[in-house]
Amino acid sequence: MGNANESKIFFLLLDEIDDTLVDIETRCLKLETSDQASELQVLFRAAHNIKGAAQLYGLSDLASLVHNFEDLLTALQVPNASGKPDTVTVETIDVMLSTQSFLRGWVTGLRENGKFSPNVLTVREQINDQITQIKNSRRAASDPAPARATPAPSPAASKTEPPTKMANESVAIEAPPTTIPTPTASVPSEAPLVEPTGKSGKKKKSKSERKANETIRVPTLKIDEIIQFIGELSINQGILNHNLKQGTLSEATCRNPVELNQKALKELYDLILTLRMQSADPLFQRVERTVRDLARSQKKPIHLEFSGADTPLDKIVIEMITDPMMHLVRNAVDHGIEDEATRRNSGKSLTASLSIQTRQEGGQVIISVSDDGRGLDPNTILQKAVKLGLVPPGKRLAQAEILNLICLPGFTTRDTVTQISGRGVGMDVVQKVIDSLGGHLEITSEKGKGTTFHINLPANLEIIEGLTVKVTNQLYIVPRQEVTEIIDLSEYDVRRMGDGGRAIHLRGAVVPVEELSDYIGIEAPEAPTPPGLNSRGRKQIALVTRLEKNNKVAICIDELVDQRQIVVRPLSDQLSKVPCFSGVTILGNGEPAMILNMTVIGASYLKWIGNQSVEGGPSQRNYGETA
Repeated sequence: MGNANESKIFFLLLDEIDDTLVDIETRCLKLETSDQASELQVLFRAAHNIKGAAQLYGLSDLASLVHNFEDLLTALQVPNASGKPDTVTVETIDVMLSTQSFLRGWVTGLRENGKFSPNVLTVREQINDQITQIKNSRRAASDPAPARATPAPSPAASKTEPPTKMANESVAIEAPPTTIPTPTASVPSEAPLVEPTGKSGKKKKSKSERKANETIRVPTLKIDEIIQFIGELSINQGILNHNLKQGTLSEATCRNPVELNQKALKELYDLILTLRMQSADPLFQRVERTVRDLARSQKKPIHLEFSGADTPLDKIVIEMITDPMMHLVRNAVDHGIEDEATRRNSGKSLTASLSIQTRQEGGQVIISVSDDGRGLDPNTILQKAVKLGLVPPGKRLAQAEILNLICLPGFTTRDTVTQISGRGVGMDVVQKVIDSLGGHLEITSEKGKGTTFHINLPANLEIIEGLTVKVTNQLYIVPRQEVTEIIDLSEYDVRRMGDGGRAIHLRGAVVPVEELSDYIGIEAPEAPTPPGLNSRGRKQIALVTRLEKNNKVAICIDELVDQRQIVVRPLSDQLSKVPCFSGVTILGNGEPAMILNMTVIGASYLKWIGNQSVEGGPSQRNYGETA
């Protein structure tokens, strides 16, 4: 590979090729709905840029395949007898998308091995077959006599190309003129044109894929703003250092630089956070490709609608939620949306609807996946759960609780396993990922009408608004977005339950009241405490946490200290296994404070499923409908 600088340039070039391939995927998908002539022109320029970059670094095999791809685009742009290009068929788009996926896999291989070169014969034959079909179709349309099949064309033995540039102006690379011989494929294709995403289950990301995701592009203006803030901090720090040497830090003249530093630090934090915030566009594009491939393979016409693509999401959130989103979408197509015959008999439109919506509410982002399919049948779910031994026979559950049963490990309503689903693996993983991000999942469904999954996530994972709470002289941090309201229990009628628990009426709903100290293992005071008061006789504060639709828990603390913006630090390997902790932060006194996952803690107090208890929580109690 040469020296380190050459290696950096090589990986930068691969990043540019990867970005261009993402754009190619977008353009291929738009061919089905947009002006094909203009999209084909953009596609040709993009392919030409990739070929030029590949030539520059001696990736002749890759450049040769892209050259063949250019031949297909050229054939599509040739005017027919009417003087206009033929309409691009869905079969041709399948081949184009399959080629794009193959090239992305090639780039991934090059990240680990600069000499990686896969077998291209199958992909090349698919391209050449399409070129042949296009030419034969055009010849048949212009010639009254039946057209004879011709062998796959061989591109010109030599072709001089002008210098090219990568599409992104941040790296301008000139490619010298070159000659590209393109071999003719002779091996028959055995693989399908498009393979559905996640065909063999959840795919673990390779080291090279993770490395590719570590890159973030930063606008120059953002860098200038950061430098400006750092300059202000340096000036103020210089003033403080001078006063430190003079022994005058306690004087009023130091207050101004200290306050300015606090202000500049907060603004700098906010600015740096925006560097990792991205729009939901990349996530939506993955969904669009997946839905298209599955809809084609299952012969289900689906209208896909997006809204909120400009909603900013933390880059880490996008990366972690992508696989769960793909699983929800695959389930919607495979489980939820009926085939055309079933929809016709039900009086539904033959074209199903699938919508993905992203919106921001306060410090949370809500992603909704909705379909107008057959919906979830609570009776079927409950019967299958009983059959699998997940719920005791005769157990009464609310509909929301029944719908949540699909998130249990091993649960599936399918009697047969397909390439897409039916193994009972997936929804539990979706739930775990959402929990690990400090979010929660809500499911709503109506039999025969459709299903909606609502994913509630924090907008940012690094700096959050946190409540500092005290429990038996120990400080903890509670993420503000996980608390729906803060109440004083002395203002409510706290009733004792038959099983020893407590509950209150909160706007017509029965809300269990539990002690945070019970969960985290802090010894409770020996003397009995009157309802609504803590161990020291003071008013007791409770944090109300929303768990799922119409379910809440009031979790008691000793004292609410303050609300502050905190920097989240990851947990050690051992602590990360404790379900109630989502991170750690450092307080102003230099001491660490654990960040609590209130969704997990609240869920552990509710006896949702028979006598099962959530690992890491106290023994659970079952609450009736009235206190």
